[in-house]
Amino acid sequence: MNQEMLVLAGALACALALPRDAAAQVRPGMGGGEQPRTSIRIYGEGVYSRMDVDELNARLAALEEPYSAVSEDMIGFGVGVHGRRGRFILGAEGTFTTSSEDAEVSDERIAELSAFQGSVLVGFSLIRSAGFDLYPLIQLGGAGASLEVRERGAPSWDEVLGDPGRQSTLSTATFYGAAGASVEYAFGGGFFLGARGTWAFTPATDSWSEESGDVLGGPELDLSGPSVRLMVGFGGRGGS
Repeated sequence: MNQEMLVLAGALACALALPRDAAAQVRPGMGGGEQPRTSIRIYGEGVYSRMDVDELNARLAALEEPYSAVSEDMIGFGVGVHGRRGRFILGAEGTFTTSSEDAEVSDERIAELSAFQGSVLVGFSLIRSAGFDLYPLIQLGGAGASLEVRERGAPSWDEVLGDPGRQSTLSTATFYGAAGASVEYAFGGGFFLGARGTWAFTPATDSWSEESGDVLGGPELDLSGPSVRLMVGFGGRGGS
């Protein structure tokens, strides 16, 4: 979980590095001509995405004690912020998702798959008004996944002392890129709703690690795939 929290915190830190006066509306007519309007929007989002887990599931099923399959459907949440100047949009976001179905070995063990990404985004508003925005965007950053394997049920005191290694977390990380489009509508008082659809592109990776170091011979995992986000937040209106 430490990696996931670092990614989310890093995404917000990058965005908050935007100029502090970007939240203020620039008055037209200053400097001899009408200046582009600037604003900042901060939001939370519900996230649905899909990723390629075929090889991971094949390896889980091939174990001496086979696991059931994890789902390719990922559900979670995200946070983000973006600044606007005229039609240009610059921001950052981080998301965390978990598989809608865990892998299991009868009632003995469970394996939970989670994924995370942190990225900078750049967009350009094609259609805008005082409250409405439609813009394409690209995102660049990093992403990763974790497979947490643990025994089911609450252990006794003696079991923990006799077998402290009852839980392991395998993690992998890779480059993240995405492209898509976003639509947002801002109401009075700064409240806004939005929806975003993107397709993620990540190099497939088979480099896994755990707390003690690298893990060899792991399955290939590809985080590429579609993502849909529903956003709600507060900020300035984007139109001129």
